[in-house]
Amino acid sequence: MSESPEMNWKLFPGFEIEVMVTGLNLPVNLAFVQNPKKDREAPLLYVTELYGSVKAITNNWKIHTYAQGLLNYPPDYKLPGTGESGLIGICVEPQTGDLFLSMLYVENDDIMARVIRTKSKNGLKMDSMETIIDGIPSVKAAHQIQAVTIGPDGKLYVNVGDGMLNPKVAQDGNDLRGKILRMNLDGSIPDDNPNPKSYVYAKGFRNPFGAAWRKSDKKLYISDNGPEVDDRIAKVEPG
Repeated sequence: MSESPEMNWKLFPGFEIEVMVTGLNLPVNLAFVQNPKKDREAPLLYVTELYGSVKAITNNWKIHTYAQGLLNYPPDYKLPGTGESGLIGICVEPQTGDLFLSMLYVENDDIMARVIRTKSKNGLKMDSMETIIDGIPSVKAAHQIQAVTIGPDGKLYVNVGDGMLNPKVAQDGNDLRGKILRMNLDGSIPDDNPNPKSYVYAKGFRNPFGAAWRKSDKKLYISDNGPEVDDRIAKVEPG
């Protein structure tokens, strides 16, 4: 009898792995509800699926389709390659339960990136959405808009890849690619940004895919993908 895949997992001592849900379609990122309700049918976490859907997972581990059809272009399914583009980042606003989502879209044949905010009465199905920021140049490849997080300061932080075609833009303070952006939850620029007239919080990134806040120092840590080698974890400092 063949071994179960679980039998080959190497775990840190004291940890166990338990399968929660299966059958997701190219899941990319997940975000937990900060203070989930005790109701078994209440949402516990949300998952983005690359080609334009968001799934809500409830306390009883059931899957609900929160939103679908969020991309305005058809994916070509080329993996690796242009099929890597789509709906990527997600975070949950602690007070309202609203979701912030990052994704690509097409406008007049141009590939662009944006962040939207969605609202839901029950947390299981999207009722409305609004654009927080858009018009960021991008490509249908991995170096796109990535993680979105809310910091301890209540601001929204957005990871943006360099677009791959011209890496020098990562050091250009007038270009939003290759940056960590910081904004108010309505998409406006905070007065205490390094440059109060710019979304740019930090620059010089290649493809900052993941992001997490460390409680002990209240700093943002990101994973930045290298060009086949030299991936890195970086602590992000303003400016």
